[in-house]
Amino acid sequence: MAVTKTVAGSWLVDFRDQHRRRIRKTFKTHKEAVEFQKEALAQVVKREYVKPSPITVAAVADKWYGRKAGIDSGQDEQPNSAGGQPTKKASYWRSSLIDWKNHVENYIKPQLGHLKVYDLDVERIEGALSEWNKRVSPKMANKVLTTMTAILDLAKRYKYIKDNPAKDAERLKIATEDDGDEVTRDMVYTEAEIGKLIRATEPGTVDRLMIMLPALTGVRIGEALGATWQFMDIKDGIFHVRLNLADSDKGTPPLLQPPKTKSSKRDIPLPVELIRELKIWKLKCPKSDIRVDDITVNLVFARDDGLPYHRNAASDALDQAIVKAELTKRLTPHGLRHSFASQLLDRNKPVAEVSYLLGHKDSYTTQRMYNHFCKEESTATQELAQSILSGS
Repeated sequence: MAVTKTVAGSWLVDFRDQHRRRIRKTFKTHKEAVEFQKEALAQVVKREYVKPSPITVAAVADKWYGRKAGIDSGQDEQPNSAGGQPTKKASYWRSSLIDWKNHVENYIKPQLGHLKVYDLDVERIEGALSEWNKRVSPKMANKVLTTMTAILDLAKRYKYIKDNPAKDAERLKIATEDDGDEVTRDMVYTEAEIGKLIRATEPGTVDRLMIMLPALTGVRIGEALGATWQFMDIKDGIFHVRLNLADSDKGTPPLLQPPKTKSSKRDIPLPVELIRELKIWKLKCPKSDIRVDDITVNLVFARDDGLPYHRNAASDALDQAIVKAELTKRLTPHGLRHSFASQLLDRNKPVAEVSYLLGHKDSYTTQRMYNHFCKEESTATQELAQSILSGS
């Protein structure tokens, strides 16, 4: 291995790697060349040297996504029409493929795609993360970084790079994940306001149910729109939350799939008033016949063409009710879920019970989010002190 000065004035490092392949690399300064020589020699001795590859981040990203979608292997991505469990020719949820495609095309390629993977380092990746965070939330930016890490794992496995710098990149700090940050009273409706919203809609209509279901059960809007008559037990008054309607790209089939977390699968009691509305709506609800896994389901919220409603429909129904009810506070459908939780906690219902109804992963999440509405004060320390001191 030698370091020599070229006619052009640059410095050339000329050596053979552990596979006896000749490697030649030039540097502007002698110092840079010597540093590279020492590092390369150490890697050759350990048989770890990776020859610099001209492949770009964009090319590796396409290769990575192609493998996920079955493109590289000649397979087509074939989730079922409802976006449920993928068929045998696909390995991943279509919702995941859509997310990954979005990460690659709209974030990774524009920011880093022109670079060679060999030239990536932690500083450049953290710089890209900072740019992504200018466009989206820290949580979303971190998800893009996770995809970037997976892409560079493939590059490492294919010997395009020696190490994966994305693994060392510092993630953005975000609040504890679940439904978001702490909920305050300005983010919820009171019982009286919920009553006005419901009365502002027509009985037995889809608009009234789109408000009543999340407001009286606390389900997420995706869980409400993914509700099916098979899991809506009107007779026993129980809503078995087993499916969720995820967002989908324009022109693609709806993504109806089981919840991704165990805690989201739960059984919620239905109040009598809601059961009455469901019975009326069921008599005129359009038939949907959507295939999920090996069963055919009928949506509670089905359009005339049998397809699910988009989330915008729930927002529109709520907006119209807000105007008609003459409320000054405009919340999203998710605000109905927050309102449900806050009202139960205002009534001193146990946090664990509310946590189960909401489908949270633990009671701590519920306590943190709705701390403004938790009235119970712990008497544990006082009781312990009294017990200890009473024996003295």
